[in-house]
Amino acid sequence: MDSGNKIAVTGNFAADEFPQVDQYKYGSPSYYLNKIIAAGNGNLEFSESKAKALMRYLPSKMVGMKSTGKATEYSIVEVAECFKGAQDGLIGSGIVNVLVSDVIAEGAQGVASMRQIMNVLNMGSGAVKFPAWTKRKPAPIKAKNAEYADIAQDLMTTLIDTKEYGYTATISNSILEDTSGSFMSSVLREMGAGMELTIDKAALEALINFSGTANAVSKAVGDALSGLTIARAKVAKNGYNATAAAVSPMFMAQMINTYIPGNVDRAMSLTIEGVSLPKFAGLAIGETATVPSGSVVFDWEAVGNVGAIAFDPSRAPIIGMRKDITFDEFDNILKYATNPTVIMRFGMSDPMKAEGPDGKALSTADANELKLAAARVVVA
Repeated sequence: MDSGNKIAVTGNFAADEFPQVDQYKYGSPSYYLNKIIAAGNGNLEFSESKAKALMRYLPSKMVGMKSTGKATEYSIVEVAECFKGAQDGLIGSGIVNVLVSDVIAEGAQGVASMRQIMNVLNMGSGAVKFPAWTKRKPAPIKAKNAEYADIAQDLMTTLIDTKEYGYTATISNSILEDTSGSFMSSVLREMGAGMELTIDKAALEALINFSGTANAVSKAVGDALSGLTIARAKVAKNGYNATAAAVSPMFMAQMINTYIPGNVDRAMSLTIEGVSLPKFAGLAIGETATVPSGSVVFDWEAVGNVGAIAFDPSRAPIIGMRKDITFDEFDNILKYATNPTVIMRFGMSDPMKAEGPDGKALSTADANELKLAAARVVVA
């Protein structure tokens, strides 16, 4: 069976709630959704014979969504009953709901970058205060009869306020019927990718604002690799732990070109699906082509371009997710098939606006010190 392109499961799929099912071992969410829509002639209506025929293309077990909003595991017999409409407790075809959600995630995963290297906070409300710290300090010696040093005196808080984002699309039943389901999957993937790029752009802009210019490393275009190692070292020298770096595509190209000569195997070991490096000099690498607003050009071609930013994720801005990328009309999948709406709610923290326990703003000295937790690499 041709299962299409196998995708790397990164934990963002609804079906991953049941790892024992391993729903996407042989096929992607798009592949299964396409098969179901094609078999149902675009309207998800199945006769008993069609439901049985469809089972040849689906896994032996699948994850479905009950009317309670909770996911559950179904055997292939139960899946067939679901598509015949005989399975109680499902929201229409609850299998489809999970697949739709995972096709959106499939599109998002294809472009996800900043979310992979920055800290992400799952929020229980629309606005949350999150702990923020300046530079770490060694514990002092406790003098006799004295109190222990109170680390809470250095604890700051920063507010993450979220906003809602979304897309919608109008698809006719005739298009769904004529395209064998692939049209809907394509639209959903594009929506997921667009939403993820929204996160990428906001996160990169926050990181640029956080990094400043005091810790910058200037290098020629051909010296990208050495520039990144020095940026990592400058962050470490200032008492922070640089474990991640955001890089532009042209900066990535220079990194790879520098690493390839005489050792192709070594260069390829640094790639994930041919597009990004998992680790370099202890840094998790996130490649993003997003274009930030403002005066900073995130590229690696002209003098003054910022090609990369090495940073300490524990001190850098945080992505606050109130509602991850998902779809509306969850209880009406037939309506959703012709008018999909994808939504999310997230926000970014700003460490420069952190406040102390007494409500006092971050001092200029502390703010300048905190900016040393990141280092830009700039074209000289």
